[in-house]
Amino acid sequence: MSIDGSLHPKSDWSRRDIAAASDLPMPPSAGDLVAEFGINLDTLRWCLNATTQIHGAYFTDPLTDNSLLSYPEVEAVREQFGHLTGIEIEIEYAQRLFRPDEAAQDELSRLISSYEAAERCGVAESTIRVWVHRKKLSPVEYRDGMAFFRQIDVHLVNEASKAKAAASPDNHSRAIPTGTKR
Repeated sequence: MSIDGSLHPKSDWSRRDIAAASDLPMPPSAGDLVAEFGINLDTLRWCLNATTQIHGAYFTDPLTDNSLLSYPEVEAVREQFGHLTGIEIEIEYAQRLFRPDEAAQDELSRLISSYEAAERCGVAESTIRVWVHRKKLSPVEYRDGMAFFRQIDVHLVNEASKAKAAASPDNHSRAIPTGTKR
C-alpha cells in the first residue's frame, strides 16, 4: 500500500490478478514496451523510475520481458519518452547514468580521431563514418582532413548502438547459414 492509501501491485502475479478481475485487456509487458521503443530492459527500468512521480510505482524486483506493467506506468513512459527514438532514449539514459569526476571528465572530453574511435569501440572506421552520416555522432574539429570527436560522444553512441542491437529481435537474421553460397 502506498502513502496515499492506494494499492500498488508488488509482483507480476498481482498484476495478472488485477487484469483478470477487471474488464480491461491484459496490460502490456515490459517486453512489449521494450520492442515498441527499441530500448533494453535496463533503460526501460530507468524510464519507469523517471516517471514515478506520474504513476507512483517503484520497481525493486528485476524487470523481465514477461513483467506486466500497469496502464498508468505505460502511459507515463509513452508521454515522457514517446517523442524520442530508441537511440535518443538510450543516450539520455547513458548521459544521466554516467557522471564522471573532474579528472575522468578531462579524459572523456579529450578529442580522438576516427581511427582511434573505431579502435576503442571495436568497430570499423566505416561504422564511425556511418554514425556521422546518420547524425548520431558529430566531429568537433577537423585536422588535416581528419575528423576528431569527443571521446564521451563516441562512447555514448557506441553504447546506444550496442543496446539497440541487443534489443533488436532480428539481430541474428542477417547471418548466412553454413554451406550457403552468396
